Amino acid sequence: EDISNINDIEIYVRASRDVEKLEIWHEWQLIKLKENLTLAEQLKFYDVRFMQLKIVLKTRKSYIKFNHLDIEVI
Repeated sequence: EDISNINDIEIYVRASRDVEKLEIWHEWQLIKLKENLTLAEQLKFYDVRFMQLKIVLKTRKSYIKFNHLDIEVI
């Protein structure tokens, strides 16, 4: 919904498929955003159940506000 500066933020996502083996995660993938804060490219994970987000604030004044997050599972 709002961001301090698109260059001050990095958002990563990774996924895991099995609650029994939560130590096994896919590698972190960078979510690339356009200036209007929509996805620049889609990320695809197959056969997953759990997802984690990591938000990196690169400066002390960086901020980001999420209104919602849409994830499509096929």
